[in-house]
Amino acid sequence: ADQKKKRSDDVKSGISALLKDAPLPIQMIGKLVAPLMSGLVEQMAEQAKSMNELADEARIMLSFNSRAKSILGDNIFVDAPFSQGSSSMMVDGRQTTQIQASFGVSGSIQSGICNMVASGQDGETKIDKLVLNVGGQVFEIDPSGKTTGPGPSFSVTGSVGNNSGSGKNDIIDAEFVDKK
Repeated sequence: ADQKKKRSDDVKSGISALLKDAPLPIQMIGKLVAPLMSGLVEQMAEQAKSMNELADEARIMLSFNSRAKSILGDNIFVDAPFSQGSSSMMVDGRQTTQIQASFGVSGSIQSGICNMVASGQDGETKIDKLVLNVGGQVFEIDPSGKTTGPGPSFSVTGSVGNNSGSGKNDIIDAEFVDKK
């Protein structure tokens, strides 16, 4: 609560200092905009905190997953997201949030990329889906934390996404590998 107030005061004082020599109407607009800006800064700070917590949760999930450990190795490290997006909406007084992020992961053996989807309500966000991509092989990590041991993996080659040139009889090359 004290950090929120300090951030809000910092934004308001920063806008006031920026507009101190401006004409009176501009200063008045600045006083109207300051609460909106402090709200935006607060939302960004909350999202950054939530993203840090989710990245740490993803690292723990990868560390305790036997497939991820066998592929990446020990000492799994999660990089800052290189792509992320979030959406929030308020329904019946409850805030629902969805976060999508992609970040690099590395271990003592090799590195890869993780794609994460998380959602939650009222500030409680959890990972719904975590997908590890290492060397073109894609592994879905069970968010429940259950480790079932090595299982089948798959890799897909070719174009993924909205491909306007593709028809319903086009072939996608897929290779299934059952690890024992």
